[in-house]
Amino acid sequence: PSVCEDNIRLLFTVLERSTLPVVRANTIIALGDLTVRFPNILEPWTQNLYARLSDEVPSVRQTAVTVLTQLVLKDVLKVKGQVSEVAVLLIDPEPHISSLALNFFNELATKDNAIYNLLPDIISRLSDPERGMSSEDFNTIMKQLFSYITKERQTESLVEKLCQRFRTAKTERQWCDLAMSLSLLSMCERGFKRLQECWECYSDKLTEPGVYQPLLSITAKLRRGAKPQFKAQVDDFEKRLTAVHTRGLENVESPEMDENQRNEGSTEKTSTCTPLPTRGRQKSRRDAVMTESETPKVTTPISRMSRRARLRN
Repeated sequence: PSVCEDNIRLLFTVLERSTLPVVRANTIIALGDLTVRFPNILEPWTQNLYARLSDEVPSVRQTAVTVLTQLVLKDVLKVKGQVSEVAVLLIDPEPHISSLALNFFNELATKDNAIYNLLPDIISRLSDPERGMSSEDFNTIMKQLFSYITKERQTESLVEKLCQRFRTAKTERQWCDLAMSLSLLSMCERGFKRLQECWECYSDKLTEPGVYQPLLSITAKLRRGAKPQFKAQVDDFEKRLTAVHTRGLENVESPEMDENQRNEGSTEKTSTCTPLPTRGRQKSRRDAVMTESETPKVTTPISRMSRRARLRN
């Protein structure tokens, strides 16, 4: 271990500064072997290995993605946000490199929740303005990655996570990328409910066509084969989206405000409602007591002679 610690910096210096592609490629292979043997020593240098995925020479990129695939799939390296560099290779101009990147994600998808856990960070890294990735390339990569999200619970959770990222996104391009990512999810009824609950996260950005159009496409997908009651909810949500897009959020009441007003209106209506008169006249306790004139008087009983007495007379 001491030899590795003493010379690890030298190896990475050679990896980054050597002008010979073959030297850089062979250094990647050597560092991969050292990572298997001394993972704790190499762990802080992981980002330097991932950096070779963007090497200008295809042979170096190919070696890097091959070595990293083995290290990640064998659980030697922890899967982190740097996997976004592998995602970029999905659109690599070299077909064999893009094929290796696709194989990497196909294998990674077999691990429980691996891609699901990485997606928010990958989206943030790829939509970073400093990277300068085009919208077309971003959409191509995301379509492939979102195809691995098949569980309803994962979809519901991703809706909330992506909506929350609208609050920290600073540029219009980042807003558009988040909205496009939401539209790529196989939205379910529970996911749609979560999208409604997160209204305040993105409602102030709906004036941007790049945000409005992807969210509008979600309603079109949900409406297909929907039950009448759920379809009505989707229609109401679409109307609210369109209203905010055309008039601005400040001119359109939020759904929470509408609901509160409806509740207040129903409460006032209930409290001011005049009770209906009861049918018939209920007798009071005094009326229930019979008056003196109505009380039957005691009369002298009529004496009746028995039949035997009449015969005697």
